[in-house]
Amino acid sequence: MSKTILDVDVGVDDALALIMALASPELEILTITAVFGNTLVSRVYDNLQKIFNVLDKDIEGLSAEERQKRWPGMVESDKKILVGRKGAEEPLGGEPETAAYFHGPDGLSNIVETHPEFNLPSSYVHPRLEVSPDSSASVILQTLAKEESGTVTIVALGPLTNIALAHQQDPVTFSRVKRVLWMGAALDVPGNTSPTAEFNLYADPYAGAYIFKACTASNPFHLTILPLDITTPHQVSFTHLLPPADAKPSSSILSNFRTAFLKRVRTIYSDLGLGDAMEMHDPMVVWYAICLAGNPTAPGFEVRRRMFEVERTGEWTRGMCVVDRRGTTEVPLEIRSKSGIHGIHAEDHVTTTPSSDEGVEVVVKTPGTKAFEKMFLERVYGVSV
Repeated sequence: MSKTILDVDVGVDDALALIMALASPELEILTITAVFGNTLVSRVYDNLQKIFNVLDKDIEGLSAEERQKRWPGMVESDKKILVGRKGAEEPLGGEPETAAYFHGPDGLSNIVETHPEFNLPSSYVHPRLEVSPDSSASVILQTLAKEESGTVTIVALGPLTNIALAHQQDPVTFSRVKRVLWMGAALDVPGNTSPTAEFNLYADPYAGAYIFKACTASNPFHLTILPLDITTPHQVSFTHLLPPADAKPSSSILSNFRTAFLKRVRTIYSDLGLGDAMEMHDPMVVWYAICLAGNPTAPGFEVRRRMFEVERTGEWTRGMCVVDRRGTTEVPLEIRSKSGIHGIHAEDHVTTTPSSDEGVEVVVKTPGTKAFEKMFLERVYGVSV
């Protein structure tokens, strides 16, 4: 099992990613930390509690053996999942932004109003969870300090603010992490929040820029990102995700819960002309973590180093990954800038490829969309395709 910290801004695809993680025996979820992003951090915490409560009710009738097989992350043990509810509420720099336009004001398509049956008392804490009074950044560091060095993977599904704050607070302890996996950025494709930026990097470009530099500075750590370039093509049809329009409510509370927040998403996709399949950005990172568990590399995946800078303050380009394409290979922008504003002189042209420790490690190939769809539907929906 891979010891895992999940850093989440629970919106609709984060919810599916978390459910997938809890259904995966390859992952031992030690800690879950909340961060602003898709919605306010307080609502992220509420959504986390809802997911655990829904899963608990859905599997009440299962035997202990069935529960262990279907939902290993929900099996009670003497070691609870530590929750950092006091996550970053705003970016390291710039104005706060959320993705309420897509995920709804509560992060889950506004089911707090449309489906109040899923609401919980503000004091509710699921028995599988232990809520820390400390900040999410501190909780991340506490987990890394407690576990053996090089054994804990951070799966980050929102803005990198908590991750950056943890590193700023104690880079030595942070360097004990085995690897950080993050969903974010757009390198060679358009953004999904602006023409040039992916949401997680747009929400806190300062934290992103900080972490991209920190991973190769003193006390380095292993960072791998899954940008829109690789996550967008991995889609699952809404015909798999939602029951037919004329179907009656299911006897499964989990099925009704998923339907409650995904129906609005399907409408948004239709309105935007995106087709009838949902892009699985955050579940993709969980899939990669599962495939890495127990392996030095994930079978069927390929990574490469990419060099870019993050635009933090642009009026129209906040969160943009600026890749220098003036030559045949990518080199740091500060090297290119020596050529002056009229371009690169012949004597300055760089033809070497980045070294193994330069740039950010990016997933550029996966085992394929069908392989992802198969695992996703088996884990999240309990069906084989």
